[in-house]
Amino acid sequence: MIHRVWTLTRQDFNAIPVCIEVQCRQGIPSWDMVGLAGRAIKESRERVISALIENNRDVRPYKWTFNFSPANISKDGSSYDLAIAISMLLGIGEFPEDIQLDNCIILGELSLEGRVQSISNLMCFSQFLMNSNFDTIILPKKQLSQSVQFPGIRYIGIDNVNELCDPQFIQKNFTKNKSNSLNKHCINSNDTQNLDSNLALTSKLSSNPYSNVKCDQNSESNTNVKLTSDNSWIHPIIKHTDWCHYSSDPKLSFLLKLMVVTDRSLFLLGPPGCGKTHFAKLVHILKSPLNFEKWLECQVIHEMMSSKILKRDAVPLQMPHPTISELGFLGGGRPFHPGVISLAHNGVLILDEALEFPSRFFEKIRSSMETKFIEYNRVGVNLKIPASAQFVFTANPCSCGQYLYSDCFCTATQIKKYQTKISRALLERIDLHFQFPLMPPQNYERIDPDLNKLEFKSFLNEINEIKTLLEQSKVNSMPFTRKAEEIQIFNKILSEKSYREKDKIKDLAQLIAIIHQKVEVEAADIGLAMQFRKNYLDTLT
Repeated sequence: MIHRVWTLTRQDFNAIPVCIEVQCRQGIPSWDMVGLAGRAIKESRERVISALIENNRDVRPYKWTFNFSPANISKDGSSYDLAIAISMLLGIGEFPEDIQLDNCIILGELSLEGRVQSISNLMCFSQFLMNSNFDTIILPKKQLSQSVQFPGIRYIGIDNVNELCDPQFIQKNFTKNKSNSLNKHCINSNDTQNLDSNLALTSKLSSNPYSNVKCDQNSESNTNVKLTSDNSWIHPIIKHTDWCHYSSDPKLSFLLKLMVVTDRSLFLLGPPGCGKTHFAKLVHILKSPLNFEKWLECQVIHEMMSSKILKRDAVPLQMPHPTISELGFLGGGRPFHPGVISLAHNGVLILDEALEFPSRFFEKIRSSMETKFIEYNRVGVNLKIPASAQFVFTANPCSCGQYLYSDCFCTATQIKKYQTKISRALLERIDLHFQFPLMPPQNYERIDPDLNKLEFKSFLNEINEIKTLLEQSKVNSMPFTRKAEEIQIFNKILSEKSYREKDKIKDLAQLIAIIHQKVEVEAADIGLAMQFRKNYLDTLT
């Protein structure tokens, strides 16, 4: 008789359901595995047999055949141990006939004495459960608190394989009446005999699918943004030197609001010490926390690097050094490891001293700034790498950094060579450009901390109002001015621009008009948009 259980395998950024079919027969004892099982899976023989023997279940005097389906996908890892053990218990008749495992995912590694060990890729597997029709998952009990728990899914934690030999435990968790006790938002499989039924992904989440998700809101984060009870967000502590550095410049303050409420890319040009890097970091600090789906996407990517798990209220931030390798920047290797451009997915990627990076890096991310992913094509490997990060480039105008600001020691040839490291095609794809001014001395003077806090609180309120306006409005639906003179001037200016430049100026002007709560795009909005689209490197050269 053939018995089947389900588990998961990871392939790059996705989890794939794997059906383990087991056949137990009388005959010469043997152990055969088919279906592209890797070395770690084949080594599970000794772990599983030892664990079952330690719990008085001798499975050696049988002929065992295991098939891992789909057979055209290579599989490896130690998370198959528990599923193999349960399939063998089914084969020897340890479980009753009314057992229900067709909609159950089984994950866990076994020790020689039968303890269920932790597994990797837990976040990737949790993401798969969001859109699958599996209703039960068995996993190590120690990881039960770490897993993301969705409504409509039963989570069963197991410490030792001997629990599977307990009739009361089996009756409680695996009989028909228990397996069908699902949340009303969960879709159950109607045909448990059809092998392909569990491969059809269906949506089973309600309008508020995160109500039962366990998130540590009180844990320490790598950012200073915290969630409050009314779902608003605040920045609890801000140094006056951090804030007054930018608040005195209306254009710079508006640019900061624009960067915080949107995901537009920015190129900052200025001399050393003027505050470019600090401004870029402040954009990240003021970002509101990710929604649950985006946070889970980031977790899946960070899990591939065995990175520290992101806190629930954290926004990804990557700030690579110019000496980073191409693999470290874009990702690669076998197995594939994401680079910093993917680790910053749904977050902020700061390329400080951008002109010091190799030029080939920028040419490879040029298309990703619009498509939000990078195509990774190698022999036998074709991937779409998530790269939906907010790019912030900072650069000096020349090698010494003092060109047009102070005494510069670079020759005209050196300046031109330095500024042409980034192609104009890439600069045109960057949404916003800004030439950082030298801050006057009075901006560094100490001011009243209480007054500064009030100003900052007002600034946060303005950001929240802008976010509300953008949620209620559609940028592309904002009409342009109907004044003939302004239309004529606008068309004359745009006639000299490329199609991409025209679209970006129009889109930015519409966004500015919405922020200023206007009924149509006026000349002032178009003028401000064109100022933010000015390519200062072209002006300098």
